[in-house]
Amino acid sequence: MTEAAIIDAAQRESALDISRSFCVQAPAGSGKTELLTQRLLKLLLVSDRPEDILAFTFTRKAAFEMRQRLLFSLRQENPDKLTELTNKLARQVLERDTAMQWHLLENPQRLQISTIDSFNVAICAQLPVVSGLGSRVEIVEDARLLYQDAIASLFKRLEGEDDSVTQALAVLLQHLDNNLGRAQELLSHLLQKRDQWLLHILRMQHRGNMQQELGKNLQLTVSEALQDAAEQLEPYTSELMALLQFAAENLQRDGNDSLSRFSFSADLPASSPEHCLAWQAIASFLLTNEGSLRKAKGITVKNGFPAKGSGKTSTEKQLFEERKSQFASLLDKLAEYPEIVAALQAILIMPALDYQQDEWQILESLSTVLLELVKELNISLQQQSQADYIHLSASALDALGHEESISDLALRMDYRIKHILVDEFQDTSQQQIELLKRLTRGWEKDDGRTLFIVGDGMQSCYGFRNADVGLFLRARDKGIGPVSLEKLQLQMNFRSHSGLVQEINHIFSASFPARDNISRGAVSYSASQAVRQADTAGLQLTYFIQSAEDKVTREQCAATEAETILQHIKQLPADSDCSVAILVRSRNYLQAIIPALRAAGVAWNAAGIDSLGSFAVIKDLLSLLQSLLNLADITALFALLRSPFVGLQLQDIHCLKMHADARELSLWEILQSYEETPGLSSDAQQRLQRCIPVLTEARQQRGWAPLRDWLENTWRLLGGPACLGKDYELLYVERFLALLEKEADGHEITDIHHLKKLCQETYLGSSHDKNTPLQIMTIHNAKGLEFDYVFIPGLDRTPPPDKKNLFLWQELASESSESRLILAPLNARGEEDNATYQYLANEASQRRELESTRLLYIAVTRAREKAFLYARLTRDDKNLFKAPPRSSLLGRIWPAISNNIQEEDCIVLSMGGNSQTPTDQSQGNFIQRLSNIWQMPEPETPAQAEIVEYSDHESYQHILDRKIGEIIHHCLLLKVEKNTDVLQSDLLPKYKRLWTRVLGPCCSDQNTLDKALARVIDNLQACMTHEKAAWLFDPSHTQSACELSLSDYRQGWRKEHVIDRTFVADDIRWIIDYKSSAPAAGQSLEQFVSQQAQRYSPQLKRYAGLFRDLENSEIKTALFFTSLPYWHEIEL
Repeated sequence: MTEAAIIDAAQRESALDISRSFCVQAPAGSGKTELLTQRLLKLLLVSDRPEDILAFTFTRKAAFEMRQRLLFSLRQENPDKLTELTNKLARQVLERDTAMQWHLLENPQRLQISTIDSFNVAICAQLPVVSGLGSRVEIVEDARLLYQDAIASLFKRLEGEDDSVTQALAVLLQHLDNNLGRAQELLSHLLQKRDQWLLHILRMQHRGNMQQELGKNLQLTVSEALQDAAEQLEPYTSELMALLQFAAENLQRDGNDSLSRFSFSADLPASSPEHCLAWQAIASFLLTNEGSLRKAKGITVKNGFPAKGSGKTSTEKQLFEERKSQFASLLDKLAEYPEIVAALQAILIMPALDYQQDEWQILESLSTVLLELVKELNISLQQQSQADYIHLSASALDALGHEESISDLALRMDYRIKHILVDEFQDTSQQQIELLKRLTRGWEKDDGRTLFIVGDGMQSCYGFRNADVGLFLRARDKGIGPVSLEKLQLQMNFRSHSGLVQEINHIFSASFPARDNISRGAVSYSASQAVRQADTAGLQLTYFIQSAEDKVTREQCAATEAETILQHIKQLPADSDCSVAILVRSRNYLQAIIPALRAAGVAWNAAGIDSLGSFAVIKDLLSLLQSLLNLADITALFALLRSPFVGLQLQDIHCLKMHADARELSLWEILQSYEETPGLSSDAQQRLQRCIPVLTEARQQRGWAPLRDWLENTWRLLGGPACLGKDYELLYVERFLALLEKEADGHEITDIHHLKKLCQETYLGSSHDKNTPLQIMTIHNAKGLEFDYVFIPGLDRTPPPDKKNLFLWQELASESSESRLILAPLNARGEEDNATYQYLANEASQRRELESTRLLYIAVTRAREKAFLYARLTRDDKNLFKAPPRSSLLGRIWPAISNNIQEEDCIVLSMGGNSQTPTDQSQGNFIQRLSNIWQMPEPETPAQAEIVEYSDHESYQHILDRKIGEIIHHCLLLKVEKNTDVLQSDLLPKYKRLWTRVLGPCCSDQNTLDKALARVIDNLQACMTHEKAAWLFDPSHTQSACELSLSDYRQGWRKEHVIDRTFVADDIRWIIDYKSSAPAAGQSLEQFVSQQAQRYSPQLKRYAGLFRDLENSEIKTALFFTSLPYWHEIEL
């Protein structure tokens, strides 16, 4: 396979000029990570300290990969895998590292490569008082309960004195029909998005001109839309205005002044808000009522174009015919430019030019309520030393100060930071832009400091996380703060071959907007050129055709789609190194595909696909918990009786319920004397004889133990572990119990429904064969990855519509450096939405559609060799294909593919089609249950028990050694989970006092204690100097955990295992056991390590066994000797 010349070599060379600041646009597969690595290496060559360089990205995984890529080049372990330039730069950096005594390989933490969130944590830690977070803060991933608490506190104000806040809250609640539940839901949603509106409202309230500024923003928005339309229509002005005047005259003659009242001249109307109605008349003139461009056959007397035959003279008849022909010709020209049609459509849905009095009253009340609500939330967060990411970001900005009062920290950073690099910049938010502005506000032109941002607007897909691609476009064009950026565009694609790249270019150049639009977040397409040249096709589209009269169900279509995907997978080359992925927009697209793969015996791995709450074992645990907590929950009690560890038949449950109704007793009361139930089978009586005493005792013991232990013990006694079919289900149980422990307040749980919701929202990695090449994931999770073959089903499916919000807002990234806010309140129930609310709803819909196009582009560009796309099409009564919904992925590329559908790409659906593909639901029509004579196994005998390390009369030295090991373990946990370095000069005295309390009772004198403390410090210092320390203690690893407690029920009872350190890196599950022991006198290192490996190998193998059936990655284990320090990997 030949390779093309690198046509963007000059741009890549420019990007390595470290005296200049750039915005690099890097499409999929363009090698941006390599470029970032090379620039980082070049910057290290001229920096006095590694800390002078900041490198940001948006995920911990990406930050880790960037750091590892840089360290890999510096380690020179496999230079053949580096490009010639990278290898050369790396060797030069190693020379400078030696000369400057940086010791980067021993101290990789000096490389300031992190997520923006991690950087914010570091800022707040340096100024805990100014930031308002204190010295220790817990970052809360899901803050919804905190939001609900803040809302509840605010609602309590209604019971107090009548002040401006309670009055505003009363107005708001009246607007929502006094529906407190709905108000709480809407306010909680607004708190989740407060970073988008809070700064704007605060600023406007501070200025005292909120109504005027919001009204001005409305008028600016209208002006921009009119200006856009004027620029697009300018080449056609003379034709259009002549036709408008002609149509106006004819309509006026017929008593219709819809056009004539605007007095159109030879020029387009001015692009100012007062001419909005005139522009809307023009748009209505060119568009149909449905918003599409008029067709020639639709030109009639109703539009102001009389038929030729209606002319009274030959001259008039000729004029009518000419004007109609001219209008048809103009429409044909406009049809070639979808952006013109879009601009005209935008004019028809314009916001109002100001707010009505009732609208403003709601907005004013809402702003008062929201600001007070944020105060309540901030107080709650501060009292509990917690923060969500929005609060964390805002606190970091506070710590850096404002223009009027720049903090000392900001001045120190301004002095230290010389270069900033930001990856994936297309996914930035307004708060993150503000952070960069504050970090660079003291920079001046040609002062040697540089900003380097890399991104691809065509891959921006995180609008739901507040990312705004318009900010990327504005930064590219206008710079950030005082820093101007030079534009660089990469074009080469190193991933996909030329056949695939050409097809991608063809489809998406016609599907992306023709022009960038900063305010709407529209990104135009940039074509790529492949390095690898090939003549093979890269895209295969398969269509499932449904006729107008054949009513095939969605399930039948999904079954056929799943079977087709299965056939295509089986036809792939039998290459063990081949990677394959099924990428979906939403997890529910897999409802037919995964069962089809299971039925066919095709192995697959999935990450983040199955929710914890979807597993039967978790549903059974929830039923048990709900039943024990609330005996009146009849649904939960029915589910418990039906569960595998109780296992009653439906007819027996029916007998119990009928008996309870007849005696007017609760079901629980009847269960206490189940023997008296008429018609109850002997099987049910045997089962209840075993289970009812366990449940009754559990009820009596409620509150005696933490909720987790109480539930777990009851489940174990009922035989829950014996009901599990797969070993990996034990880890699901452990995950649920950990979640319960976190959510419970000791012995109680305040909101069982929240726990159930968390179970549904907690997604697990799953594995069916760790060596399988087939991966299943969402498109969002696939971002940044690549596969040989990619399968993308369900292109015709549409996402669910958004719920109506209490108010809509749009933070517009305009051409200027300032963003502006538009707000519109939701009208009262039963009233039609106001014009501004409709406009914002339409804008949100447009932005989602644009993002859908980008999402499909991301999915297709993951493929190296071929991408398979699948969609259902429906024919109309004329046997033509109906256009798919615009919100579907297929709808986004329909104009580019609709005229090229080949018969061999189509599979005709029919009512008799394959609808028998197995599904998870159809497999669940039977239940597995314990035997009715099952009994709890006898506990482990002493002979079966593991040999403990020491005798019952262990020496004080052994106890001391063990206590030292426990302290070291805890300090390493603090390093990973809290980023706490106990050896820091300001922390060490405090920790030495704590260690003294632990070690003192084990020491015979002060000298022994001093030596023990010295051992702890020496061990910790040794750990931090090991070459693997930064990697080993990096908290950004996937599934990172320390002192992870796992329960093993495989023998029928609970056995606890505690794993010192575990994580997943490069698809490998690492299990590490810390050891503080050292070689005995006269014992060589080799002898010592061999002895320890032999001793602890069985233990590590047991740990690996707990993960083996769950993890989708290879498992490796190691011992880490903290005192030496020494790393020893143990083969499984």
